[in-house]
Amino acid sequence: MDFYWIYSQPNTLWLSALALILWTTFWHLISGWYAAKQKNKKWYLAIMILPSIGIIPIVYLLRHCRCKK
Repeated sequence: MDFYWIYSQPNTLWLSALALILWTTFWHLISGWYAAKQKNKKWYLAIMILPSIGIIPIVYLLRHCRCKK
């Protein structure tokens, strides 16, 4: 695959990086808040320390969140 087009358009690269940062920050904040609220210290540390692009926080929320439906 040729990824030259990404580097030839710097705005696309910056917007992609910004979107990834916002996505990761959102999931880390939400899942960290739930982990702290439920006093899950191990999950809280895993969520806050491990870089995961939002995968670990989403897994935590799917397993442990008792959200009202």
